[in-house]
Amino acid sequence: MEFRKDIQILRGLAVLFVVLYHLQVPFFKNGYLGVDIFFVISGFLMAKLYNRGSITDFYKRRINRLLPAYTATVIATLIVGCFVLIPTDFIQLFKQSVSSAVFSSNLYFWNQNSYFSSSEFNPLLNLWSLAVEVQFYLIVPFLYPILRRRAWLTLVVIILSFAACVAVQSVSPKTSFFLTPFRIWEFLMGAFVAWSFSYHNIKTIYGEFLRAGLIVTLIGFLCFVALDPNGRSIWSGHPSLAAFFVCLLTAGIIAVGLPRLFEENILGTALAKIGDYSYSIYLIHFPLIVMLNYQEFGGTILSFDSQAMLAIAIICTALLSYLSYHYIEDKGRAVFNSNKKYIALLISIFIVCLATYAINLKGFSDRENNIFSAFTDRSPYRCGKIFRILNPLSDICSIGEKSHEDAILLVGDSHADSIKTVLAKAANTNKKRVFFYVDNEPLVNKEILSDKIIQDAQSLKVQAILLHFSNKYKKSGFAQEVLHIAKKADELGLKVVIIAPVPTYSSSVPKTMYYKKDQESGGTFVIDRKMHKEKISDFTALSKTLERHGVSIIDPASIFCLKQEACFYADQQGKPFYFDASHLTLTGSGLLQDLFFQKIKEIF
Repeated sequence: MEFRKDIQILRGLAVLFVVLYHLQVPFFKNGYLGVDIFFVISGFLMAKLYNRGSITDFYKRRINRLLPAYTATVIATLIVGCFVLIPTDFIQLFKQSVSSAVFSSNLYFWNQNSYFSSSEFNPLLNLWSLAVEVQFYLIVPFLYPILRRRAWLTLVVIILSFAACVAVQSVSPKTSFFLTPFRIWEFLMGAFVAWSFSYHNIKTIYGEFLRAGLIVTLIGFLCFVALDPNGRSIWSGHPSLAAFFVCLLTAGIIAVGLPRLFEENILGTALAKIGDYSYSIYLIHFPLIVMLNYQEFGGTILSFDSQAMLAIAIICTALLSYLSYHYIEDKGRAVFNSNKKYIALLISIFIVCLATYAINLKGFSDRENNIFSAFTDRSPYRCGKIFRILNPLSDICSIGEKSHEDAILLVGDSHADSIKTVLAKAANTNKKRVFFYVDNEPLVNKEILSDKIIQDAQSLKVQAILLHFSNKYKKSGFAQEVLHIAKKADELGLKVVIIAPVPTYSSSVPKTMYYKKDQESGGTFVIDRKMHKEKISDFTALSKTLERHGVSIIDPASIFCLKQEACFYADQQGKPFYFDASHLTLTGSGLLQDLFFQKIKEIF
């Protein structure tokens, strides 16, 4: 294939935007769209490089191109993480590394929160796009021969894939973001250009204006247009119309090239050189940034506190990418050039995973491991791993045992989510099942207000509604919605139970325990029952009216805060009752059993 400097410049531009986005440099808030540019380029190159009847050679070339540097990055991150990370964070790295070994990182991260969430510790988050690309490679030998000489059919597949992407994005943005079927249209836009346009150097002045207009529009869009990538907007959500526009501009640039002046000046030459190193840069920069910013219990931190640290991140990325490109990516193609060696590389990831996991666990005391248990003994998925994709239009899921006829409808935010598992166990002992809202903000989200909850309770034929929220009762209209549920349920003979807001802390409970701050010292971390009552005074005032409508109130303070003494945040073994500053975990089972098993038995 003829070397094209303009495509290398596009590569360099794309990776530069991605890196600067991850470094959180101003004016690069849309830098994540660099990945969409990569997908279009990849689709174009696969259309040029793939030959019918050479499936084995095609896969061998792709693996030979990707695997050496890919494996080295994962193994290096594991080794560094083994000595730097606490077990809670290393377990997440361990799982990400295992998924990367079978190129399913996108599925792993899809089972978490959004790509744009930083709550989990994800040093290998950038590998999601490589998993999508490899999964696309699997269908290239079957898809491309069908579409190669059928431009109309290629356009139909592009339209159908994009339509599916937008439809799913309006329901579950992370699904359209991470899953390959909803990204096929981006690859095919590149392939369409490869099959339908014969690239030649347009020498007229109009051609130069066209090229300049395309690249200026692309850069201007990436730098200055305000988008909301985590939203469900058909325009500003991602991937949606904004991504389609960026891909269309990219395809146009590939079709007609870049302005000669841009290609031949120092900026174009520098971007082309960055394009040469783009794969290594993309692999290395993200885990490097995350590790440099690492804080225990801090999730994925990308921003830097100082210009010096930012400079270090850039210099280290450049140096390591140079070494990776010349000594692993380039030379690795000659060394790892057989099926047995490919398999050995992937197996090496599993071996290093197990070895580093064992080393990491031995580096902490029993007291510290008790604290870390707060994160391993909770359910991180609101309605299970695959419920949303199998039931995209469902508002309600079932938690725990499903065979019982009697049922409870659990309504609440993330606080309800944190107690759903132990609630389901308590309900099961009373031969009841639990229904739970998929949405994290019922009574706040306008689609799930009090009237809908009452209607759902009736259609599900539940015997009781159980509400548990964080301290939202100061919010305008929220208390009125709760009161409306109580009144309507009272009229219908439905039981309503409300768990009062739990005692909350000024900082993460496990993190504070780990650093031994403010414990038994009367500091701001320690709260007592009086302080807790002051925090929830709005709920306390409302509860008197609720009780007149037959609502039963469960007060967590009666268990966690005895008299005026300091509230409990851990059991006698030092296992936290919380996995952050306000959400309960199941680890401290003694008090939680008292709170849920006993109290709920009394009421239900």
